Amino acid sequence: MNATLSHAPRQGARTDDGWPARIGADNRGLVHYLLTGLWPNLPVLLVGGFLVCLGLVFTAVVSRGVNPVSVLLTAVIVAPVFAGLVACGHRIIGGDTVDVRELFQSVRKQWWIGLRVALVPAFALALALVALEVLNQTRLALVPLAVSGAVTVVTTLGSTVALPLALDQPQCTGFTLWLTSLHAVARSPVPAIAVLAFGCTAAWATASSTVSFVLLVPGPLALVTVAAAWAALARLGILPST
Repeated sequence: MNATLSHAPRQGARTDDGWPARIGADNRGLVHYLLTGLWPNLPVLLVGGFLVCLGLVFTAVVSRGVNPVSVLLTAVIVAPVFAGLVACGHRIIGGDTVDVRELFQSVRKQWWIGLRVALVPAFALALALVALEVLNQTRLALVPLAVSGAVTVVTTLGSTVALPLALDQPQCTGFTLWLTSLHAVARSPVPAIAVLAFGCTAAWATASSTVSFVLLVPGPLALVTVAAAWAALARLGILPST
């Protein structure tokens, strides 16, 4: 499917003081806007974290342990809320202050995009878990396990770019979305790896400390995802539309 993406202005073209100027001039500026946006938007980040935690708790109660059902259920329940949080994160890094009402509006408007992106790596991981179980019983699923495992890693890395890109430019869908996202990851893999490292470290810290700590994770993770995605996409000359 064809899609028109927002590309960086040609050299010498006039730019405003918005996202294009910030990303095009210095990717490190994203870190500054990320950090300065945390405190003014702390309430909405905490509420978003609480909603994500509710989804995780529900998934843990309904399907105990890590299995294909829990993976798909987590994608269905958590991804729509996280998509709304990422949409708010885009505005926060852009310099806006977002309230809780706007968070719920973002979830209502963007839930399908979040679900559509999350189901790709979720299905791959579910198939990998099925292949792992078959391998433990028959030793005949080594190739399917290797393939599904590789697809899980690749699509998970790609989803860190695909979600912010799809939220900002909804005309970019399907093959175009994933091809662009994977191209950005291949061209600049460090931001995507940093997002996953941040998420894994936060999950480990949560498991090693109090449960309330998990409320602080989804909000910053959404901001890091936005900043990392556009830092990678800027290497392709693709900038936010707003």
